[in-house]
Amino acid sequence: MPCCDGRPDGPCPAGRNDSSVRGSQGDLMLCPNCEKHRFPPNKGNARSAKLSKPLKQVAVEKSEKRLVINELLAYVVYYRDRCSRSPLLKVSSGFFSAAEIANAKKCLLSEFDGHLSNTVFLTERRGSSTRSAPEAELDDIISTLDQVDSANVLSNVTFVAVDLSRMPGYGPEETNICTIVDRQQQIISTVSQLSDTVSQLHSASADAICVTLVEEAMKVSVESSIVLLQNEVKELSNLCTHIAESLKASPVNTSTQVRVKTEVDAGNNTDTSRNVIIFSIDEVTDATDGAVAWRDTVIQPVSTAAGHDVVIEDAFRLGRSATTGRKRPFLARLHSAWDKRIILSGLWKLARKSGFENIYIAPDEPVEIRRQKICDRLVKKATTRGQSVAVDNGILSIDGHAVFSLERGFLRNDG
Repeated sequence: MPCCDGRPDGPCPAGRNDSSVRGSQGDLMLCPNCEKHRFPPNKGNARSAKLSKPLKQVAVEKSEKRLVINELLAYVVYYRDRCSRSPLLKVSSGFFSAAEIANAKKCLLSEFDGHLSNTVFLTERRGSSTRSAPEAELDDIISTLDQVDSANVLSNVTFVAVDLSRMPGYGPEETNICTIVDRQQQIISTVSQLSDTVSQLHSASADAICVTLVEEAMKVSVESSIVLLQNEVKELSNLCTHIAESLKASPVNTSTQVRVKTEVDAGNNTDTSRNVIIFSIDEVTDATDGAVAWRDTVIQPVSTAAGHDVVIEDAFRLGRSATTGRKRPFLARLHSAWDKRIILSGLWKLARKSGFENIYIAPDEPVEIRRQKICDRLVKKATTRGQSVAVDNGILSIDGHAVFSLERGFLRNDG
């Protein structure tokens, strides 16, 4: 049996050594009388009640965020609260393609499907005369992010980017012309300070060889820095010019500009992704108002097929001189490849427009593709007639006579 540890001033008066001795506060073995002497009831009970009260267990729920890979959504979510809406829409629509914008909207709607019921964001957008379909879908993406953020569910998903090449290397506010001018002024000020430093170094006398070496090293460093800064100033100037031209040539501009050419250099290899060819436009020989007459004739069918005014950067006749009874086609260079797609998808509108029934618009293709199509047509035509056809090293022979070459076109056969 345990023995009682007694009181502070002495051993247990009763000398307890039986089952009544139990463990008490401070790891003491005390009998009931000694426990009451050491720990009076008015203090000991309250303290014991506090100690015996069980601690409240709080369950901490750890929120798990979902990671969703989408470069466009990662860019928009990051800059949504760091810039105004207009430059964010402009940079996103100019950098990301229409397919990337459509996929980003589908991804966003699938992640927050339960919070977007009965909203207009679920509607698939189409192009109109005021804005294109990608711009409308980008506006829906930003509005959807605002709505799910107000519902406090946007923090459950983190959008990340894997392909950094599909991320703009600058923020939306960096395209602001005022920001560019301020940065240019800072660079000019830095260049001026460096120039003054170089002048002071040149004016200072170098008595020792070590001072001369330090001066030369500083000069080389400063000159290399000036070259880098001048290149950066040049790039910023080009960016300012590009932004100014983009603002002037806006797609919603109602004035269509057409530059007239009468001849084309056949050896000029240019990008044909924005070019279309227009057939069956009448020849105009009057030099006074001829350009105005056929210019309107070019603009009207293109705008009719697109459904809105289209900017034509350049247009000219194909062929050096007019032939009696034959209408030379026009080659028109559009503002963007997106306008070309819209025009080609709306060619059916020309047949319903009075005066445009005989006008046809086709995409401009590289010479290799055109010659390959001509070769295929000649092969099909000769095969239908039952003639002997052979193609060897890009040269088409019909009944033993070479008639066409993929490298030079039609071949003259004098024999």
